[in-house]
Amino acid sequence: MTNRRRLLPGHISVESAFGLTNRTTLHPFGSLWSYAGDVSLQNILQSLPAVEVCLRYYRNFEQNVLPFYPFLLNSEVFETRFCDFLQALGDAGLKAALELAAEEGSFQDAAWYGVLFGVLACGCQFHETEAASDRILRARVFVAGAFECLRLANLFGMPSEATIQALLMIELTIANDANPGMAWSLLGTTTQNAQSIGLHLNMNRNREWNAAIHPLWSAIWFLDSSLSLAFDRRPSSFVAGIDRRNIHVVRGSTYPTFCSWTGAIHKLKLAWQLEQLDDELPGQVPPPRIVEYITSLSCLESIPPYGQRSYTKPSTIHRRIEQLVSRIHISHFKAEVLRSAALSSTFPSVYRQAHFNDMMRTLSDVISAYCTLKPLSATMANSWPILYAAISAALLLSGLHAVLDEKIPRQVEKLIQILAEANDVDADEDGGMRIGRTAYADSLEGLRYLAAMAAAEDD
Repeated sequence: MTNRRRLLPGHISVESAFGLTNRTTLHPFGSLWSYAGDVSLQNILQSLPAVEVCLRYYRNFEQNVLPFYPFLLNSEVFETRFCDFLQALGDAGLKAALELAAEEGSFQDAAWYGVLFGVLACGCQFHETEAASDRILRARVFVAGAFECLRLANLFGMPSEATIQALLMIELTIANDANPGMAWSLLGTTTQNAQSIGLHLNMNRNREWNAAIHPLWSAIWFLDSSLSLAFDRRPSSFVAGIDRRNIHVVRGSTYPTFCSWTGAIHKLKLAWQLEQLDDELPGQVPPPRIVEYITSLSCLESIPPYGQRSYTKPSTIHRRIEQLVSRIHISHFKAEVLRSAALSSTFPSVYRQAHFNDMMRTLSDVISAYCTLKPLSATMANSWPILYAAISAALLLSGLHAVLDEKIPRQVEKLIQILAEANDVDADEDGGMRIGRTAYADSLEGLRYLAAMAAAEDD
């Protein structure tokens, strides 16, 4: 029998290594305007940057964020008022710009400005031409402004599509800022508010797999499936809007857009988590059901926009980014299903070994795809679901290789290099002050620890 070995440094918890702890304590719930007593919309809007800076962040949001999260915002509707507001702000100042809003009523108006701050936060967060320390601080100010606007909009008593939009952008931004726990907590409120105004209902009352879902409920599914799977907890959105009968079977469907394809993945994730909750033995999904999920994932791999039947090769960088993001999403979830199959005592040993080998290859695929994605899109490579998938895959793969007394794979070494470069930039290169604890520093240290352990075994 082999001796038990510690697979992480003693001062690093499993949660911290996997990036599941929060690196700030107040964000976004602390108020930057508490000194003012009764906060007005004008107090909050005074934190807006110059008009040209707002436009720059919006263009970044439109070009680099919205294509991958189109369910967050109807840009045509938003732009009309956004342009009017910025024109008034630039021509006559804040007071004149606020006069445009007075006609629409305080609740609705404050909620719209919450959306505005949310858009700026998302657009600012990964604006590549600005120093990391500046982006982090400014994005946090925008998030605080969005949340303060929602307080004025009475987000708990007067939920609306605008408050839901703003909350989702806040959650996406704070998760990307290494605060996934806070994002998931706030998502529970968002889910309840969305249900209270009927966003969970299928828009055509159809209970089939391809039933039309409200875009904002799709956004909730996206965040909920990723966060609850990471924390291994019951999804917040499981109670409505999803028919579990045969939901694991991907019928011969086609998905005309990248987002409709990823929507199928997130729906499968939610269904998988409910499988484990409903079984008499927690975490033990019956083998036939596991096989059905593996089959469904294989079907998704072979249909547009991800698979070979799309009859197209990546003709643009954006198309290539879509394929890599799709590969990361599906491989990360597939590895989770294969892990359950490998651990299931109800499978014959030969099948368990085959599933284990498939899981190891799939984890490697996640890391390889991330390393290819990183230089193509800083926005997607630094988004929480994608970065978490890569880090968790690397930790699991490295830990298993360490237990088996094997050298860590080359893909993990490449990921360590990428994380080390990001860590150095965040801390030093800007010449700016370090913002709290460097995000994912413990993940990097954990991977280096496993790499050193493997090197020692070789010696």
